[in-house]
Amino acid sequence: MFPDRGDGARERRKIGMSAKDDHQSVASKAAVMALIGRLVNDGVAELNRLTNGDIELSLRSGEVFHLNEAAITRVR
Repeated sequence: MFPDRGDGARERRKIGMSAKDDHQSVASKAAVMALIGRLVNDGVAELNRLTNGDIELSLRSGEVFHLNEAAITRVR
């Protein structure tokens, strides 16, 4: 009915999310990724891209997590 403006407004409306919520979500994701980057830089974690596009985070202590656009899942 209305053209998508390319700013994600249509998707936010579908799930009841405001632009402010979306901005907070992006900021939170950026903060988490920055902290994960510090773990990698400190040598206590490794990142690998999986064939499905997810990212696998392996910690030296043995825990393994899969990261995707919407969630972080502990594998081990």
